[in-house]
Amino acid sequence: MGLSAAGAGARARDAATAYTNPAGMTLLEGDHYLFGGYGIVVIQEFEIDPSGTMSDPPGSTDGGGRTEALLPGLGSYVVKQIDEDWRLGLAINAPFVGGSQYDDTWVGRAFVVESNLLGLNFEPSVAYRLDERWSIGLGVNVLYATFESKRRASTDPAAPTVTLDANDVGFGLTLSTMFELRPQTRLGLVYRSPIDLELEGDFDDGAGGKVDAGLEFTLPQGASLSMREEVSSNLSVLADAGWTDWSVFSDQATTIGGSTLELNRHWEDTWRIGVGAEYRLGERWLLQTGIGYDSSAVPDQRLLPDIPFQDSWRYSVGSQYSFGSWSLGLSYTFMDRGNPNIDSVALPPTGTVVLDGEFETSTRHFVGFTISWHPGSAGRH
Repeated sequence: MGLSAAGAGARARDAATAYTNPAGMTLLEGDHYLFGGYGIVVIQEFEIDPSGTMSDPPGSTDGGGRTEALLPGLGSYVVKQIDEDWRLGLAINAPFVGGSQYDDTWVGRAFVVESNLLGLNFEPSVAYRLDERWSIGLGVNVLYATFESKRRASTDPAAPTVTLDANDVGFGLTLSTMFELRPQTRLGLVYRSPIDLELEGDFDDGAGGKVDAGLEFTLPQGASLSMREEVSSNLSVLADAGWTDWSVFSDQATTIGGSTLELNRHWEDTWRIGVGAEYRLGERWLLQTGIGYDSSAVPDQRLLPDIPFQDSWRYSVGSQYSFGSWSLGLSYTFMDRGNPNIDSVALPPTGTVVLDGEFETSTRHFVGFTISWHPGSAGRH
């Protein structure tokens, strides 16, 4: 994370390439192991627009809604060398971690009080070196997804909290290639297929009633092009550009007790870019920094408070310390999502409750660590 994901598909420095670009595994000699974790501190605060169509419903203790949440995550990665040309890999991580949490009495409680989406990915992979420059990789994604949503049944202060809890397993593919233009320059191209999910669970009406429920949506396909350029023996620069087909996430169907609600979020595809650098300080230290930008998936008039997904900037720093066959890494990323607006959005299906305002604060703080082991190696990593 110390690079804001810049050049992730061309870096191929450790076992994490089993996920970021399976083809890059052919650049690793011997066996590699990496374990990492992170915490995401979510801070966002919503204020209603006093000139808009909404005022505080009765019982609201605060016209706005403030989220302060901690989202943890872990990942494990393995690369095994079979021979000079073949590598096997395994990635176990959580590529989708997101959520919002508000106070029970916030002005938008009929929209959402708490929303959490977690995707746990199990991805075995294989890579083959075609020649001295070209490598290809294939990964099979087995994704366990769980979703939980809580909201008040209405804006009435005495309204119960209703809960939807569901999960499913979906499947996808990762196709990738790595091309070395010259010893100092390489390019990585990665494609990830969409994953269709039909989550099943139950709906609790908060008054003792519980019925079967389901939720259908598609996690988007995406592609990225990465570059790594070794400027000198100590300095490397990295760049990344990517596209994600978030428009397929727009159409969602929620079934509760036999009744189905169709929701179109009107999301759009997104683009991202990133640049970063790595500088080796002596034999043991590697310093990192990076900056990245992601475009918005949804216009203001379609933004909903459960997933306030707008354009964002990421700023990262990190470092790694190597000793013997081990390497320890620490990183920090600050994400600024600006001030997303919710512009007179009505709650389906009745459309009688309208939310109108702005997120005065919408930031994320990522703190991560890695422990990497390359048996038989020593010195520089």
